[in-house]
Amino acid sequence: MSLLEYKAGVVGAVLAIAASLACAQEQWWERSPWSDPERGFLWYPDPARDNPQIAPAPLPPPAPVRADRDLASLKTVEQLREELKRRHERAVMDPTEANLRSEAAAKVFMFDKSALYADLAQRVVWQNPEFDYNTRSPRSNAAQVERNFRDWADERKVLAELGKTHGLLFFFRSDCPYCAEQAPVLAQLRDRYHLPVLAVSLDGQGVQGFPDARPDNGISLRVTAGRGVTYTPAMYLISRQTQEAVPIAFGVTALEDLVDRIRVLIRKPPGERM
Repeated sequence: MSLLEYKAGVVGAVLAIAASLACAQEQWWERSPWSDPERGFLWYPDPARDNPQIAPAPLPPPAPVRADRDLASLKTVEQLREELKRRHERAVMDPTEANLRSEAAAKVFMFDKSALYADLAQRVVWQNPEFDYNTRSPRSNAAQVERNFRDWADERKVLAELGKTHGLLFFFRSDCPYCAEQAPVLAQLRDRYHLPVLAVSLDGQGVQGFPDARPDNGISLRVTAGRGVTYTPAMYLISRQTQEAVPIAFGVTALEDLVDRIRVLIRKPPGERM
């Protein structure tokens, strides 16, 4: 065979393959979807149907239907969870009366278990004071009133002592409407608890209730370790001796919340009950 004949044979084979592909595409894409009732309008053809030489993949055998387990024989929560899941899925896929009754029986069994657990757990807490949070934080009205009175007395004592060694820094801006709302609250804190309040203006302007407000001379950077005060109003409790500053609140904060925060942050170590 000459080279010319070889090249001609290769070209002919390529053209034959291209022609067969074109014919196959014409058979599918140029066929009217209305002429074949079995053809899906938005679906691709089934290769096995259009090409008998391609054998369809065999369908997997159906999963065997498991019989319901005796719920009383289940020994672990995992077994109960698996059985309830299996019954629920079967009831969804085959919602017969028998399957729905089977699922309902498993749910009732689980609810009874939960109710028994909750009842016994409550009894254990009642009969063992080391597990009962009510012994540490009583919920009765009389106990709450006594605790509130004790906290109020402790707050006055704490703030009276703090007024001798600490002061409250109030950072504000004149164009901040929330700062104008916070100012009279801090004036009330100053007058009622004798805790000095130093108002610091971040834009050099004043605020009502604090005619002695001072412009920021860098103190905002010192109390924030160089980060600066970015939210106003901002309140920091600062020690006159050590210059250590403790953030107390940001944004408009009620007087009672301010007093409680100061007492907790100064007197109560994290995790300790008071």
